[in-house]
Amino acid sequence: MRALIVSDIHGSVEAAEKALDHFESLKCDEIWILGDVGMISSFNDYKDLITAVRGNCDTDYSAMALDFPVEEDYQVIERDGLKFFLTHGHLFSADYFSKDEMKFIDPLGDHRDISAFLCGHSHIWRIERNRKGVLVVNPGSLSRPRGGTVPSFALYETNGEGGRTFSIRELNSGKILKSATI
Repeated sequence: MRALIVSDIHGSVEAAEKALDHFESLKCDEIWILGDVGMISSFNDYKDLITAVRGNCDTDYSAMALDFPVEEDYQVIERDGLKFFLTHGHLFSADYFSKDEMKFIDPLGDHRDISAFLCGHSHIWRIERNRKGVLVVNPGSLSRPRGGTVPSFALYETNGEGGRTFSIRELNSGKILKSATI
């Protein structure tokens, strides 16, 4: 199983097309969009493969151009026996997210056994464990990187032996910048 993970596209058709080229070349099965898409119809051809959350710059008007929903502030999805918390990052902080307790109002109900927290918003890629030991993955921005970073995306993949890995990749070359096994 492979999932392309993108965030902070902000309407850049060129960046979206490059990401979709990686989707095809890496033979991905799904696309997880962590908000701030913009009005990009390029993703509509993949609508049945997309799980998306709303970013702080996503509007009802831009959502009308998309054939997949972007209304939710977060989603909890389960893949390969693991649960992933997907959000944009402007409402929920990875630094306070814990497998055992929440430091914010808990909207998750029984979803406390999260294996990884995926968010965008900062435009800076990140893959590391937070102070509570939860793996945090931020794919960075496809179109507007900050903090001296390059345009980037993330990839989640499993191998035939049950290994599960997240990697951050440079958008232009696909080169792995950092990876972590979960």
